[in-house]
Amino acid sequence: MNYLKEITVKLTQSEKDLIIRFAEDTYEERFEWYSQFDENLTPEKTFQDIVTGKGVEMGARKVASMFGLKLTENDFRLLSSEERNYDYDFKSLNSKDKFLVKGCSYGDTFRYEHPNIPGEKTPSMLFNSWDDAIIHSQCNNEYVIAGSFDALELDVRIYGVFQAEVLRKKSLFEEPMSDSLKESKTAIYINKIHSCLTMLQSWGKLLTSRT
Repeated sequence: MNYLKEITVKLTQSEKDLIIRFAEDTYEERFEWYSQFDENLTPEKTFQDIVTGKGVEMGARKVASMFGLKLTENDFRLLSSEERNYDYDFKSLNSKDKFLVKGCSYGDTFRYEHPNIPGEKTPSMLFNSWDDAIIHSQCNNEYVIAGSFDALELDVRIYGVFQAEVLRKKSLFEEPMSDSLKESKTAIYINKIHSCLTMLQSWGKLLTSRT
């Protein structure tokens, strides 16, 4: 069996419109909040990050549904930064499993060279200081769903549903390649993860949901 590297789903225009409206309603307040932690952040980047994050979340839930994995609803509540829950994006409706969704816009996807394969670019996702619980996870019910969102084509690519404990044990949470991010962020690099994990470790949560 060939190693499955991604699953692609398409959002509808109405779903994108919902995401854009949410970003328009929230990006100014979020910029004010997040700029305390990132002096290089701009309002435009904040808007893009919201669109990307919500796009990947929507796609992640669609992919989960395709495999019979029932998750809580996408959260489009207009909460202040102080009111928001920075814990997990989804919880399973059938178990105690929890899922943190991490994404990048498709244009950013192939920015970094693969550490072990010169010339090959790799999707990367960043974790913030408030993600420490999952980065240091020792629980077998906490997962990272990684993906990218092409806002022009409305495509969401999901690269895996990874058990956080496995990522930690295999040292796949690592220092970002960008010097400006080394002190404040933690990163994962998808091609490196795929080279280190079996297909069952990358996709088992979905594959076993059908059984």
